[in-house]
Amino acid sequence: MDSLLPASKQGKDGTDISIPYYFNLAPNYDLEIGPRYIAKRGLGLSSDFRYLTNRTVGEVKGTIFKKDNEYTRETGDSSNKRWEATWKHRTNFSNNLMLNINYHDASDAYFFRDIGSDQYGSSRKNYLKKAFRVCGGIPIIE
Repeated sequence: MDSLLPASKQGKDGTDISIPYYFNLAPNYDLEIGPRYIAKRGLGLSSDFRYLTNRTVGEVKGTIFKKDNEYTRETGDSSNKRWEATWKHRTNFSNNLMLNINYHDASDAYFFRDIGSDQYGSSRKNYLKKAFRVCGGIPIIE
């Protein structure tokens, strides 16, 4: 386990602090996990798991806030869990057959506006990709 550099910034929701930790689980698997605290919103957790094999490469990452204090104040919904998740995956079964997965989702349309994500900024939920593709072809004989 290695501690990475903490990040801190000041924004409309007050102080935003994250402290990531890195785990090299195996030569082809690693995990970054970190608590995140936003003054007006509360405590959350982010993670990023990457994997690599001879035929497969992928990444699963996400963020969750079990209770967002500011969102509760704005909406009156005290049972809220706010989250976002991403899964990118590619497997090459053979030279002619491949599987691609590109999946993104969030708990609500305002997650990226309120909590943020380096990847999407303030994107709306309906722009998140959900794509599953199996591609194949007939080998060309010369």
